[in-house]
Amino acid sequence: MVTMKTSSASVVDLKTHMGRYLARVKRGEMIVVTSHRHPVARLMGVEPDAGGLSLISPERPLSELTDLLPVRLSQAIDGVDALVADRQRR
Repeated sequence: MVTMKTSSASVVDLKTHMGRYLARVKRGEMIVVTSHRHPVARLMGVEPDAGGLSLISPERPLSELTDLLPVRLSQAIDGVDALVADRQRR
C-alpha cells in the first residue's frame, strides 16, 4: 500500500502561497483545504491521463466578454444577507 503525506492549509493560506502548495502536490503530497477549520476540499496530484481530461480551445475570443450585458434582478438582494444564508445552509 502506498501512503501519501497529507497536510492541511486554510483557504487564505492556500490563496497566498498557491505556488508552494502546488509544488508540494507535484512531489506527491495531498493538501486538505480548510475553511474556518473545517475541511472543504482535497488538493492532490493527477495522473497524466487522468480521466481523459484535456484542454479545449475557446470558440470565441475573450474580448467578446465585454459585450455581455449585466443580469437584471427582479428584486433587490442584499449580498451580505445572501452570503450569510448560504453559510448557514452548509
